Amino acid sequence: MPVGDNAAMSLSVPTSSVPIRRNDVLLALTFAVVQPTVAFLASTSVPAGPRPWFAATAVPLAAEGLALVLWRSRPLLCQALVWSAEVATVLLLPAGYVASGYGQLVVSFSMGMRFPLRRTAAVLTALSLAYSAVDTWWDPPEQWQVATVGALVTLAAFLLPMLGGAALASSRRYEHSRQELLRREHRRQLEVALIQERRRLAGELHDVAAHHLAGIVVQAAALERLIGRAHV
Repeated sequence: MPVGDNAAMSLSVPTSSVPIRRNDVLLALTFAVVQPTVAFLASTSVPAGPRPWFAATAVPLAAEGLALVLWRSRPLLCQALVWSAEVATVLLLPAGYVASGYGQLVVSFSMGMRFPLRRTAAVLTALSLAYSAVDTWWDPPEQWQVATVGALVTLAAFLLPMLGGAALASSRRYEHSRQELLRREHRRQLEVALIQERRRLAGELHDVAAHHLAGIVVQAAALERLIGRAHV
């Protein structure tokens, strides 16, 4: 089966098995290296007191990056690992500091590709609200408007990539269906052409056979007359 068929099958059947590819490993390693490095470099600009805790966020951010190796093959497990790493990052930071990875963008995109949109939106919305609740509980803002804006931004980070993944999956399913319809139409036309060719051959065989049979009858009649004359 061609690679395109495998891709279309994995999009149309959410439970179909998708192998881990080399690009998945490279993506995970890139996130696992870049995110902790950024967090560690950012920790050098904070005061000495919260610096160790800020630097410690490199651990869950690295774990989040490594979890992305499953973003295509096991998106639900990847989502659980990424969300847990994000929550651990929030809990490690002292009040007033923010650090976050970008793994959720990838896993939301994957879930939008692999699962029904309505259910996926409900799950991601719940995870987004739970994350915002943990963030607000750990570092309560002075004004509720700030918490509301933060929750909306987090919700957008969860849902917008999902919509992109769903749009791509829909486009690929449409293209796969179109190609399948074209293949079926081609097979139908081929079958019609074969039937017409068989009819043509049958007609030619009938005409040829009738022509030869008529010739045999004429020759037999002529031969019978010649034999009769010979006896006379």
